[in-house]
Amino acid sequence: MGGGGMGGGGMGGGAGGGSLTVQQPVQAVLNVTTTVSVPDGGTVLLGGVKRLKEGRNMAGVPILNKIPYISRLFKNSGVGRDTESVMLMVTPRIIIQEEEEELLGIPPE
Repeated sequence: MGGGGMGGGGMGGGAGGGSLTVQQPVQAVLNVTTTVSVPDGGTVLLGGVKRLKEGRNMAGVPILNKIPYISRLFKNSGVGRDTESVMLMVTPRIIIQEEEEELLGIPPE
């Protein structure tokens, strides 16, 4: 009867044996390269991403929403939609240093 009441209880923490899985978030990188001609103060739309999410949900009185035919009286189901849009717009401003210094009252060098 000797020898140990502690062996192999599955508590983890030891070296070897187990593995740890970490789920990384999904990332997408999109590069845009373009040449446009825009007047000073004009806005140009370079690109965008639109995402649509759909989901279903169901709620009801436990047990009663499982009975055929009368379950319609005791449950509520719905569909949800969510739309997200991201747009990249750029408005260039031309700044001439001498004119800006003159407007700010900075004396010329």
